Amino acid sequence: MARNRAATRQTCGSILPAILVLIVAVMLLGLGALRSAATEVITGASINAARDAFWLAEAGIADGLAFAETRTAELPAAGSISLTPRTVAGTGRIETLIRVTGSDDQCPALDPLEAERYHYEIQATGFADRAAASTHVQGLYICRSICDSIDCLAVETTPVTTYWSAKAAPP
Repeated sequence: MARNRAATRQTCGSILPAILVLIVAVMLLGLGALRSAATEVITGASINAARDAFWLAEAGIADGLAFAETRTAELPAAGSISLTPRTVAGTGRIETLIRVTGSDDQCPALDPLEAERYHYEIQATGFADRAAASTHVQGLYICRSICDSIDCLAVETTPVTTYWSAKAAPP
């Protein structure tokens, strides 16, 4: 009987180290899962910010096209014009620039009038949270009749879009 008591005392605490190792392993797995979840949240926020920047830049292109359609006379014959930067509440900021990229006399829309075709480029950049930015470029042209006499009627075509490109800045 005395022997059984001694054997029981020796094996009584042997399970404790195994349980402690198991607890530490479960804690490490839990910490790894938390870190992974935090990374997912950060990645999701970055993706949302990039999406917002993309659509802000698209809104800037729409602003530039609206300006070209409604205020054609204010488009420069040379150089560039910056539209007033605007902030979209809760989303970000838009900056839009319209610049002349060239001109030629190839304007079939106004034949047989003597006309000049002005090529423009709208560059719009959307800035969102997390330093996300996206720059979009839209090409367009407008034909204007060349009027040198007093009895000449000036004619313009509506803007015709030509090309589009996008460039996202790294976050």
